[in-house]
Amino acid sequence: MKKDKAKILSLDNFINFALYDKKKGYYTSKNPFGKSGDFITAPNISILFSEMISIWLISFWENLGKPKKIDVIELGAGNGELMKGIINTIKNFPNMHDCCNFIIHEKSKKLIDVQKKNITSKNTSSSSISRCFVQKRYKTNQVSLHFYTLIAHTLLTNGHQNP
Repeated sequence: MKKDKAKILSLDNFINFALYDKKKGYYTSKNPFGKSGDFITAPNISILFSEMISIWLISFWENLGKPKKIDVIELGAGNGELMKGIINTIKNFPNMHDCCNFIIHEKSKKLIDVQKKNITSKNTSSSSISRCFVQKRYKTNQVSLHFYTLIAHTLLTNGHQNP
């Protein structure tokens, strides 16, 4: 595909342009999720999906020997309904909840705003900008959410050596 007459886009750049272009990108120009969007995902149909994932996460955490820190990472969280359901379910298990670091990897600033609004009610934010990523942290009464725009930064920030 050619973005203009002189430049040919590779497939990954084409997909990035089609989905995340600031003016015309699919995920930056509208919220495609829910009844008024283009599609509905399982977490928007029933809380049961989020609860099943949560129970699996708790079981996995227990099988790991109940580590004192564990990252719960969602890639491309849509409107945030899955993470919201996971957080609300895991709150019922305070031993695990206290160990969790809830992370959303999302490239779309518009969807980050939708997710933040859906998941949290009272937000205090601090952000730090680097050359190629934005990290935003939102803290509510009992939950700290982190939003990242690059998966490599998500992994490196949370102590993983090889993204």
